[in-house]
Amino acid sequence: MDTLRHRRAPSVLGAAQFLTAPDTSVMNVSVSRPVEDFDTEVTAYALVMA
Repeated sequence: MDTLRHRRAPSVLGAAQFLTAPDTSVMNVSVSRPVEDFDTEVTAYALVMA
């Protein structure tokens, strides 16, 4: 039982990291217009999400 508890946190963090990668890729494609309007970079979004 104790081993399962120690594996839970890394599993949750790994799943969150896995979901962040596609999210950042989608945002790179979909925010091109706001990036032009606000004169900023998409990497700012990725840094905030990290």
